[in-house]
This record gives sequence, structure tokens and C-alpha cells, in this order.
Amino acid sequence: MINSSLAATLVDKRASRRKPFFRAVRIVLSSGASLSAPPFDISDGGIGLILDMELKRGANAKLTFPLQLGPENLVSIEVNGVCTRSHLSGKAGGFKTGFQFVNVSSRVSEALKEFMAL
Repeated sequence: MINSSLAATLVDKRASRRKPFFRAVRIVLSSGASLSAPPFDISDGGIGLILDMELKRGANAKLTFPLQLGPENLVSIEVNGVCTRSHLSGKAGGFKTGFQFVNVSSRVSEALKEFMAL
């Protein structure tokens, strides 16, 4: 039996429900460096990526990726993000990095909500 304090640490504290996501994401860092990274999950509030390098918490980036909203409806998403975590994961083969979406346009927000409802 798990005590209540341990159980609380095992609960996912993120505010948004996550969904597996496997479309490549283009990242442009504030330094101007550009890279492509595989994601592992997405929500209407952020995205998890596997990077070859560690990012500092608070790092800003522009994220671009395709979002499939139906058989004939592929939407290009461009959104700003802030790094909320980045840690080495041997299992993932790189740095598991989380970005919170910021300053999200209403078009992007609606597309993300629609994708999450699929």
C-alpha cells in the first residue's frame, strides 16, 4: 500500500490531459538556432519533445508542426513556447523536454482543442 504523501508525488500534476503525438516539430530557439525534434506527447497547453541537448528552464522557442484534424485537414501550427523542464532520459534516448505554449492565437488554440477532442 502506498502512503498518501508518496501517492501525491506519483500523480501527474500537469493541468492539461496529454495525448501521444508523433509528428516532427521544428524548433527555432531565441539564439536563432533551428532544429527538428521528435515529440512524444501534446496537450492544448504544451508539448513534450526529445532533444539532443538540454535546454535551460525558461528558454524561449518558436515551435512549428503539422496537426491532423481530419483525413483531409492538415493544419500548420506555429506557436511560441517556454521550456518548463529538460532532463536526460536514457530510455527516451535524449533530453525529455517540455514546452508550455504561450501567447497562443485563437486559431491555434481552437485547432489544439479540436485535436485533443479527436
